[in-house]
Amino acid sequence: MIIIVKFIFKYFLRCCIINLSKNLGRDKIINNPINNKIVLASSSPRRIEILKKLKFNFVSVNHKFDENSLKNNPEKNNPFDLVKNMAYNKALSVKNDFKNDCVLGCDTVVIIDNLILGKPENKNQAMDFLNLLSAREHTVSSGYSLIYKEKIITGCVNTYIKVKPLSIDDVKYYVNNENVLDAAGGYKIQGIFSLFIEEIKGSWYNVVGLPVAEIYEKLKVINQTD
Repeated sequence: MIIIVKFIFKYFLRCCIINLSKNLGRDKIINNPINNKIVLASSSPRRIEILKKLKFNFVSVNHKFDENSLKNNPEKNNPFDLVKNMAYNKALSVKNDFKNDCVLGCDTVVIIDNLILGKPENKNQAMDFLNLLSAREHTVSSGYSLIYKEKIITGCVNTYIKVKPLSIDDVKYYVNNENVLDAAGGYKIQGIFSLFIEEIKGSWYNVVGLPVAEIYEKLKVINQTD
């Protein structure tokens, strides 16, 4: 009798383990937002590098939105509304090409004294930006927008950066040794400019251009409601 009870218990336990393993495997495939493909509406090398590094399943495409249509109307947007609107419109511009996929749009700006510093037009403007940021704290705001079928989640993440005092030689050295024309505020925190950072409050990835921790959580929400 004892032998029979032991056999039944082992069989029951084995079935439970098998079912649990199957369920765990299923959850990993269905619910893990990293495994589900997203479409990045951006050709930014930095955003692409971040998603690759963190093992996201994604493709990158150029968005079709005319950014000047919002930038030329700054009175209609405070900085935080602007990055959210930019991100949303970038995602929306390619959504019809990927109707069954989740599309991600992003936009990043530097903000100081209520001024929005986007990408500088030339090295002289980049130097002006850096002189303005010298020995002060500024805000880096990244807007994001996820569009999946009828679901839309849009938001922004802010990081606060304190820059060390910059000498004229510091500014010239940086501008002449970094491609400053393709970064908001005229600097890249992951490059030489890291030498001039005194303090960071918030997400480092957000400053690079992609608030991945926030986006990861929002992808979970989209997957749960699918």
